[in-house]
Amino acid sequence: MEPAPITTTSSTSTEATDDLRRVLRLKGLFHSLPDSRVLGRVLHPLPEVLLIALCAMLSDCEDYTDTGDFARSQLQWLRQFMPLTNGAPSHDVLRNVLLALRPDALLGILEPWVGELSGKHIAIDGKVSRGAKDTTTGKSTLHILRAWASEAGLSVDQEVCEEKGNELSAKVLKSSPLKGSIRSLRKHCALDPSLRTEAARLIFHGFGA
Repeated sequence: MEPAPITTTSSTSTEATDDLRRVLRLKGLFHSLPDSRVLGRVLHPLPEVLLIALCAMLSDCEDYTDTGDFARSQLQWLRQFMPLTNGAPSHDVLRNVLLALRPDALLGILEPWVGELSGKHIAIDGKVSRGAKDTTTGKSTLHILRAWASEAGLSVDQEVCEEKGNELSAKVLKSSPLKGSIRSLRKHCALDPSLRTEAARLIFHGFGA
């Protein structure tokens, strides 16, 4: 079932204008990312694909199929921000583009767009992948520590952690984008207890930031 179309408003308020300006600025930043696709065979420019993927993620789309459905159902709304001359990209196009993208390059774009994080709330949260399980124990072998900027609704850093990989949790928590921010650890953080303890210790002591 495809999501219901997003209602387009005719608001001319300063807030709406500022939001549109921020979206268009992000689209412009996406132009600086390298595109590994073959020139002359690209129907959907990289900035359009990435902006659709971001909007879909913020709308709680969970996979590439959801994102493709979002692009089709919200085509009229999305054309407020980009021409989409060739219509909505398919879920296969979205998948291929995102898999070829370097995460660190995308993070480098999103960090300045989110803005200065000093004094803002960053929620440290852990995720356990259900799809990566040890066939012997039945336990997940993939733990991800994520730094979530609550106001922006975006992840500003994340790292795959080994089950006892406290040094990796420290890498995320000490990352430069988080310096000066107000950090908290979710009560029900889905990480191994050893990782939760180390994360709480680092947050309490402030990592020197």
